[in-house]
Amino acid sequence: RVLDVPPPAYAKCLLATMSLDALAARHGDRVEIVLDASDRWAPEDGMLAINAAFARLEHLGRSGKVAEAIDVHDRAVIDLGQQWDDRWFPGRIRLHTTLLALLPAVELPRGAALHADAHRTAERLAERMPTLGAEAEAWLRRADAEWSRLRWLAQDDPPSADALTKSWDAAVGAFGYGDLLQQTRCRLRLAEVLGATGDLEAARQQASLALDPSASAGPSPG
Repeated sequence: RVLDVPPPAYAKCLLATMSLDALAARHGDRVEIVLDASDRWAPEDGMLAINAAFARLEHLGRSGKVAEAIDVHDRAVIDLGQQWDDRWFPGRIRLHTTLLALLPAVELPRGAALHADAHRTAERLAERMPTLGAEAEAWLRRADAEWSRLRWLAQDDPPSADALTKSWDAAVGAFGYGDLLQQTRCRLRLAEVLGATGDLEAARQQASLALDPSASAGPSPG
């Protein structure tokens, strides 16, 4: 039977990398195995390569390996730009934002460059696309929120508590187009901000929604 035939190795690897985002979020033991397998095909398939890069960044961030994550990000930006012959490819925004989320306060200058380039990428894309698209817009909103977070941590021209909260609320709303995993991550960030600024009840509400998204009856408080 057709269903008894195993998928080709490449197809199996591609499907595995597309599920890595969720796997990395759970810090599963299989992440490194799949990532190692993806290295074989990455030079031939940009979609596989970029999904692997997203997951590798998340995985390294959870392990506290920021320097390695920076290297992965920088190589992915260059390699994918060359592979697609397109410096301003849409996934550049997500790559920048994912690394920005991992940076400590001492990396404020790098964060500033990542945030600026995320917006520069959006501007270049707007020159050739009628709309940026919901996914890219959502990652841009998260880039804004992560940049606000980093400035808050560094206490370098930090945003007000209200502005910081609103930036994360905007990111939560932007991922409402259907990316539940990323929306949950933003909700957890929002809960952290609300807790740090003293709104403990709203923080508990956002944390509860992150754990049980089905409980949401409307937009998050901002």
